Amino acid sequence: LRAAEPDCAKARAAARLALAEIGAETWGGTLSIARPAAPGLGLGSSTAETLGAVRAVARAFGVRLAPEREAALCLAAEGAVDPLMWPDPVLFASRQGRVIERLPALPPMRVVGGAAGPPCPTDPADDDFPDLSEVFAQIAAALRAGDLAGLGRAATRSAEASQARRPNPAWAAVSALARRHGALGVAVSHSGPAIALILAPGSPADPAPELAALGLRPILDYRLGR
Repeated sequence: LRAAEPDCAKARAAARLALAEIGAETWGGTLSIARPAAPGLGLGSSTAETLGAVRAVARAFGVRLAPEREAALCLAAEGAVDPLMWPDPVLFASRQGRVIERLPALPPMRVVGGAAGPPCPTDPADDDFPDLSEVFAQIAAALRAGDLAGLGRAATRSAEASQARRPNPAWAAVSALARRHGALGVAVSHSGPAIALILAPGSPADPAPELAALGLRPILDYRLGR
């Protein structure tokens, strides 16, 4: 297997594992991956690439793999995996590749943010995370109630806990922006420099220029939820 882009070792490994999974070990090909952002920013790009490789191989042979098998293949290629193979929110053990709890759909929201620093690839051996079981329960309760404000508070609590072990360099400045723009919360990646404001879906706020002025790149502005 070849890759048309550099640094695609995980995607190549995932493709090889997918070929073995469907009994086509002797086949090969070329991977072509379009990257909107560099890997290692905490945006889930590594799993997006490995999952894309797995699904591309499976589709080429007319096979559809279950999410559990996709997660297992991506985990074997990466060592730690995001739950992108499930269409709805889940509480997920990323270093075991398994769903702990299925959660209700996200309420509509707007998320505006970017990466506040250079890439920082996930270390699969890093499991020194704080106990966030109360935050997980708060997230589940907020989703069941469709309570975006409660979800924003839970995200902020999670982000604050992350500051103790992996400080985001833009935390103070982005938290101040959140207060100024009436954001419902601040979310951060626990493995990379991504940080974002959680806003109500119809919020007229435009924090993107201020986030860019802080040096965040790339600036992302998503409407999420149904």
